[in-house]
Amino acid sequence: MVNTYELISQLEKEGMLKKLLGKGIVPIRYLNDKEMYERFLELMEEGQNKMDAYFKTSIEFKCSSKTVERVVLKMES
Repeated sequence: MVNTYELISQLEKEGMLKKLLGKGIVPIRYLNDKEMYERFLELMEEGQNKMDAYFKTSIEFKCSSKTVERVVLKMES
């Protein structure tokens, strides 16, 4: 089964994401969520533990750590 992040990335590669965003089929917040998730993954790859990655991502995106956690859960579902 494909997770949300993989699906969004696939749509982007195929050039469909912008069309779906333009038509209002996919909410614009998914772009921000995708960027946030990618930054979270970068921090994890750098060796940060999960809680630090949540915290540092939240600072960069000016939101709460809980918001980052929810985005991560959504992208991995």
